[in-house]
Amino acid sequence: MAATDPCMKKDGLKVIIVGGSVAGLTLAHCLYRAGIDYVVLEAREDIAPQLGASIGIFSNGARILDQLGIYGEIERCTDPPVWHEVVTGKGDVVSKLDSLALIQTRLGYPISFLERQLALKSLYFQLPDRSKILTGKKVISVVHLVEGIIVRCMDGSQFIGDIVAGADGVHSRVRQEMWRYIEKNEVAKSIAKDKKVMSAEYRCLYGLSSSVPGLEKKHHYRAVNKDWSFLTVVGKSDRCYWFIFDKLDHIYYAPNIPRYVEADQIEFIKPFMNRYVSHNIQFQALWERKIAATLTSLEEAHYSRWTYDRIVCLGDSIHKMTPNIGQGGNWAIESAAALTNQLYILVQSHRQSHPSLQEIKSALADYQHSRRQRTQEVCNTAGFATRLEAFRTPGHRFIQMHVIPRLGDMLVDVHCQNVLEAPKLDFLPVPPRSLCGTMPFQTAETALQKENILRSIFYMAPLFCLCGVAGLAPSSSISVPQSSQDFGFLGMLISLQVIGIIESIRRGNNFTISTLWPFFLTFVLWKDLLASMIPIFHFLHYLQSPLDKYAAPDNRLTIISYAKTIIISIIFGFLVPTILYAACLGPGFPWPLMDETSYRSLLLHSLFWKLTPLWVMLTQRMLVMTAVVDTTARDRIYNPRADLPYLRGAYGFAATVASMHHLYEWAHTPRAIVKYMQYIMGNPVTGAAATLQEPTSMPPPQVLQQVQQVLALQFDQTLLSSYHLGRIVVSISGLIWVLLHIRYLKRAKRTPTSWLQILAVGSMTMLVGGPGTVMVAGWAWREEILATAGSQKDLKG
Repeated sequence: MAATDPCMKKDGLKVIIVGGSVAGLTLAHCLYRAGIDYVVLEAREDIAPQLGASIGIFSNGARILDQLGIYGEIERCTDPPVWHEVVTGKGDVVSKLDSLALIQTRLGYPISFLERQLALKSLYFQLPDRSKILTGKKVISVVHLVEGIIVRCMDGSQFIGDIVAGADGVHSRVRQEMWRYIEKNEVAKSIAKDKKVMSAEYRCLYGLSSSVPGLEKKHHYRAVNKDWSFLTVVGKSDRCYWFIFDKLDHIYYAPNIPRYVEADQIEFIKPFMNRYVSHNIQFQALWERKIAATLTSLEEAHYSRWTYDRIVCLGDSIHKMTPNIGQGGNWAIESAAALTNQLYILVQSHRQSHPSLQEIKSALADYQHSRRQRTQEVCNTAGFATRLEAFRTPGHRFIQMHVIPRLGDMLVDVHCQNVLEAPKLDFLPVPPRSLCGTMPFQTAETALQKENILRSIFYMAPLFCLCGVAGLAPSSSISVPQSSQDFGFLGMLISLQVIGIIESIRRGNNFTISTLWPFFLTFVLWKDLLASMIPIFHFLHYLQSPLDKYAAPDNRLTIISYAKTIIISIIFGFLVPTILYAACLGPGFPWPLMDETSYRSLLLHSLFWKLTPLWVMLTQRMLVMTAVVDTTARDRIYNPRADLPYLRGAYGFAATVASMHHLYEWAHTPRAIVKYMQYIMGNPVTGAAATLQEPTSMPPPQVLQQVQQVLALQFDQTLLSSYHLGRIVVSISGLIWVLLHIRYLKRAKRTPTSWLQILAVGSMTMLVGGPGTVMVAGWAWREEILATAGSQKDLKG
C-alpha cells in the first residue's frame, strides 16, 4: 500500500478515480464539494498533454461547472460563437444561421470551444487539493475485498478504497476488469454483447491551427459531402479548431479497430488539401498553419453494463459517441454529476456508519438507471449526425441538403429541450445564470410534465361529439351566406380568421396543421363543411401544440412582417369581399326574386367569397414582399416580444368586429327567436324546401318560378335552423378549444387566476360580446401569458 495520504483508506467513503480526463477531474471536483474522499490516478506523466484536441462546453456541461465555481475560468478562454455556416465540398453555401447566438440567449451559456489541454489545466489547477491527483499511475488490475477494493498500478503502488470509478477512456482498463469479475462470478454471456458492441465506421483527423485569414470570427463552419465532412471552429484569438471526418472502407469491430501513428497523417490529408472548409477557404490553409493534429478511429459504443459490485464507469469508458454534435465531454460532465448525486445520498444516509456492499451496489445501479436512456439517445443522435454530414445514403443527403436548411431553428429547439432535462448537482445551489436565459433550465418548481396523449384525447372528447352533431345535421353548414341575415356569424369568422392566421405564422408551429390554415379554411368553405371541420382543426391544433413547445419565448414569436399585416389583410382579403357579397344578396331572400343575370352575378360572388382565406393569404404575401420590413431573425434573439403590439391590435380588431355583430343581433333578436321557436315547436319544412340546396348551375326561369312560392314562405325558417345549429357547433368548439389551452396554462402554474374567475369573466364577455369575442379574448390572454414566460425572474413576476 502506498504511504501517501491520498492513497490511504480512511474511515469515510473513498472513491478511486482512474483517469485524469474531463470526466475524472470533474468527478474529483464533484466529490470534493460533496465531502467525499477521493484520489485520481492518471496513466500519463502530464495531466494535460497537447494532442491537438479541442472540446466544446455546451450549456448542460457549463451549468454543472458553474455550480462547482470553475466555469468562469474556462469561459475566459473562449469567444462565444454566433454563426453556423454549412457549405458543400465545393464551397457552395447551403445555409447560414445565427443559431449559436440563439442557444446562448435561450439557455444563458454560450457554446464555449477551447483546447482540450486548456480545459484539463483549468480543471486541474482549480482543484483545492491537487495532491490527490497522481500522474504516472497506469492501472493494471482491480482486486475485490470483503470490505473494499484495491487498485494496483504498473509502478507497484496500490490504493484501497470503497469504489473504483473508471474514467479512463475508450480503452478502459477498469471496464475490462469489471468484465473479468462479471465473467468470474456470473454467466459470461451476460456481457458477451458488450464485448462486441464497439465499432468504427469513420475516422477523424482533428487538429489545431493558428489564425487563418478568411475564416471569420465567431463562426462554426461545416462542409458536407459524400463519405467525408469538415467541422471548423474559429475560437478566441482566431485560433482554429478543426475536424476531418472520413468514412472507412468498412465497419470495424473491437478489437480490430484501426489505430494510427503520426506518419499516417500525411497520406490521409492528400485528397483533402483542395477541399473547402468554408465558402472561400480550402483545407490547405489550415494545414499550413497546423500547431498539432491527431488521427484516430471514431469508436462508437453504448454499453449495457456500467457497474458491478464496487466498480463503476463513466465518460468514454462506457458511452463513446462521435464528436459531430460536441456532446462527448458534456455527457462525461453530466455522468460525473449524476454519479456524485447518488454517492452523496448514500453518504448522507450513513453519517454514523459505513455503507454496506449492497447499499453501494444499489447506489451505483441507480446512477446507471438515471443515465442509460438519455445516453442511448445522444449516442444515436451523434452517430446519425456523422452519417448525415457524410451522406451515408441518398436519404441522408436529401435530409442534409434539402430538409435541414428549411427547418429554421427546429434543430435548436431539439437541442434546447434536451439540455433542459440535463442533470445537475442536486446538493448545490442552482447557478443564477442558468435561470436568466429566455428558456431557463428546469427546476422542481418549473418543470412541466408532458401529458399522456390518451389523457389529451380524453379531454378533447367534446370536440368529437361536436363533429358528430354537425355530421348528423348536414344542413348545419354556415359557410356560405344565402341571405343578408346570415352575416350575423361574420364576427365569429373574423375571430377564427385572426387566430388561425396568428397560429399559422407562429415560429413554434412549423410542420403542424396550423401552417395549412388558409388552405384548410378554403376547403371547408368550398365544401360547406365549416361546422363539422372546425372541431377537427381545433382537435389537431391542441394535439400538436403542447405548452412545452413554447418553452422558448422565440417559439411563441410570430413572423413580424406577417404580424404587421394581419388587420389590413383581413380588411381587404375578407371584409371587402364579404361586403360586396352582402350587397349582391340584398335585404331579402335572393333566389326566387332575381333574374338569370342577377343569379349569375350572385353565383360568381358566392364562389369568390369562398376563396376569402386565400385572398387574405395573398394580400399578406404581397404586402410582405413589397412594403413591410421583416425583423424576425434579429427579434427572435434580442426581442422575442416584438410582435406583441401587432398581435394586440389584431386581437382587438377581431374582438371589436365580433362584438359589433353580436350587439347588432341583439337588436334583432325577438323576431329571430320567435321564428326559430316556431320551427322547433312543430312547423318543419317538407317537400322541395326541405331538400333545397344552393344551386351549382344556372336554373331555367321556370324553375325559379316554381320554387318562388315555397321559398317565400319557408326558406327563411330552414336557413334559420341550419344557421343557428352551425353557429352553435362552431362557437362551442372554439370555446372548448380555448379552455383546453387555458387548462395547459393552469396545469403548468403559469397563471394564478382561478377557474371561477375565468368562467365569470368569460360569461360576462359572452353576454356583451358573444362567443367570437370570448374566443379571441381568451386567446389574447393566453398570448400575454406565453409572452411573459421567459426567465426565472419573469416566472416569479
